[in-house]
Amino acid sequence: MDLERLKDIGTVLGVITGVAAVLELVFSPVRRFLKVRRQLKATYQVVWKPSRRLKPQEVMGLRGDRKRGFREYYYTREADAAIRQRIQTGKHVLILGDPLAGKTRAAYQALKGAKRLAVTIPCPEDVRRDEFRVPRCWAFWRRRIFLVDDLDKFIGKQNFTHLLTEFEKRGVVVATCRSGEEYSRLRAALERERLDLFGEPVHIPAISREEALDVARQTGETLPARFDGRIGSIFLELEAMRQRFAGLDGKEKAILRALKRLYNAGVYRGREVFPKQWLKRVCAHAEQMEATAYRWTEMLTHLATQGFLKLGEEEVEAEEAHLREVVVGDWPLLGTLREVRQALAGDAEGLLLLGNRAWEEGLVSLEEVAFMQMAINAYEEAAGLCAERGDQEALAMTQNNLGNAYRTLAGIQ
Repeated sequence: MDLERLKDIGTVLGVITGVAAVLELVFSPVRRFLKVRRQLKATYQVVWKPSRRLKPQEVMGLRGDRKRGFREYYYTREADAAIRQRIQTGKHVLILGDPLAGKTRAAYQALKGAKRLAVTIPCPEDVRRDEFRVPRCWAFWRRRIFLVDDLDKFIGKQNFTHLLTEFEKRGVVVATCRSGEEYSRLRAALERERLDLFGEPVHIPAISREEALDVARQTGETLPARFDGRIGSIFLELEAMRQRFAGLDGKEKAILRALKRLYNAGVYRGREVFPKQWLKRVCAHAEQMEATAYRWTEMLTHLATQGFLKLGEEEVEAEEAHLREVVVGDWPLLGTLREVRQALAGDAEGLLLLGNRAWEEGLVSLEEVAFMQMAINAYEEAAGLCAERGDQEALAMTQNNLGNAYRTLAGIQ
């Protein structure tokens, strides 16, 4: 090959290298932008939306759908004034109450009726400190509100306190939590991290039967015969759903019981979203129930028409109140965790979520050692699976949780 030809090849290679460098310079910011956008989409379900434009489903999930109990009518209580006052004065607020007491609806109404607020709603998912971002709010004239519904569901997530601290620095945190065990777990987690931003919670009380009768009259609803003071039970028709549950066949009941087991074990995504593969495995292991693909589709479709499920292509979404109060099944939590762990052997994501649930329970349970050991076992198995498939991000997250569980166990023993 002569010298001139070598020079030509060198020139071509130089041009190619130069073009590649220019393309990298042009597209590198685009790739970073798209990566950040994907991360924000995974971390938040609403980003800086004016509060008056919030939709019920964005805040309340399935319960924001009129077919599933939402009504424009709202019954105002003294607690509503306290919530509004905290928000207007820029103070963080934790709204506390029983399931179906109206905590999330109270938060929605307070934000919907306020002026010059921008709302961001995070998803209850793990976050990495090095990649976590609070989205930039360009509407500087609006007060920034972080609405964290069911704050107790964030406890076991990776870098939960980092997320909460970042929100505290950048705006007002409006959070909800169930009273009882969930609040005890939340308080224990916050005290362990020496994080105190809410002060005294605003409690949503029960309403009297007379008040409930007035609500039912104004909305055209029928008051449940066994009304227990929770306003949400007027609209969710729990008694009617109990009757529907009783009328299901054995395999359909098994599906709902399996969902309840997964829910109790904390093995679900976002707002009670369950991958079908997890559901089928728990059905087979805990309920000894299997079916053909056609029969599965038929049963899930029927449960959806009965109001128990919302179907996706690979997942199903369930109403939390139905799983807690309609589906019949009461099992010790430690036993449920063991069953679900066995059913999901080999599934790193499911085991990580189960470990989180066991760790949370270990913070407040009298059987704290047993729950912490359960968390450690689940994390160790999940870490091994992540290492096998080379998922370094999931492995780091799991090892961090494993370290937390070991430290907590050491403090107990």
